Amino acid sequence: MGITIRQLARLCGASTAAVSLVLSNKDQGRVGAQRREKILRLAEQYGYQSNSAAKGLAEGRTYRVALAIEGVLSDHAIIGQFSFYERLGFLAKALHDAGYSIEILQVDTGRKTADVCRDLARIAADGFVLLNWEPEAAAAILLSLREKRRPAVASGTLLRDDQYTWTDVDRAAAFEDATRRLIRDGRRQVVFLDCEVHHTHLPEKQAGFLKGVRDELGRDGKRWMFASGGSSYDDVVSLTQKAVRRMPEARAFLLTDNFYAAAVEHALRREGLHPGADCRVIGFGDTALADRCTPRLSHYSLQVERQVEFGIGALLEEIQNPDAFQPRHQLFGPEFIERDT
Repeated sequence: MGITIRQLARLCGASTAAVSLVLSNKDQGRVGAQRREKILRLAEQYGYQSNSAAKGLAEGRTYRVALAIEGVLSDHAIIGQFSFYERLGFLAKALHDAGYSIEILQVDTGRKTADVCRDLARIAADGFVLLNWEPEAAAAILLSLREKRRPAVASGTLLRDDQYTWTDVDRAAAFEDATRRLIRDGRRQVVFLDCEVHHTHLPEKQAGFLKGVRDELGRDGKRWMFASGGSSYDDVVSLTQKAVRRMPEARAFLLTDNFYAAAVEHALRREGLHPGADCRVIGFGDTALADRCTPRLSHYSLQVERQVEFGIGALLEEIQNPDAFQPRHQLFGPEFIERDT
């Protein structure tokens, strides 16, 4: 069992009130520098840990943050949605390091939004994080929570409103940058392979690709876009082969999702092309999936850790000082990770 605040106070030769002020960083001008240093040193030496339940009761907080997901966890397969669990892990660690516990809320998206908002507002938590929600639903929930003065942030959702706190990556900018990169590398044709697990963000990626082609070459790139008729490995292999045969001069390929990168590379080799040697391939998404390809896939990152850092920082600031907090958002620009392709 760890040392209590009373035991720590006796070791320091100080009152429990003084120790409490120092440990909560509220001692400025009230506890001398030497005594403060001694309290902090002994607290670290004896492994003092605050009682979050008692602390929360005294401050009117729960020291708990609810992480709300759409559907149930089993709806988010690890294979294909690795970044979802990566985000969940980063969020849990960041909150733990800040002294908060987490509660995972599995939200039935088939229910009316008003009912979901009402139930969320009843949750005993100091704040909420929405993980990878669809924009329309996220906006409605964030508005409802804001009206009830409940701190909340959407992580992994792009919104078009400054009254909410949210963070995401700029997919349109990433695909525009990738297209420009390939064209300026001397590739006069760029094949856009639509092989997403989920198509939520496909319009953004398409828009970025088409803008890059138009600005760099003055052409309409729609004929260079190929969409898979299914979501299996074989479907993506067939899609890639179809693209190569229709555009035999193409030596640049842009993938909408790293999940199917291995299938694309396999198909290219079957067509006599060698990724990274005689053709270039760029993907988008999970770095862990890109690095499992042979050769390893160059790609644009989701920047999940940076999103979490921004989102949790904003959420904790709102929890600690809700009256002064102003909603903010961060749309992270393209981050290119060059590997072998």
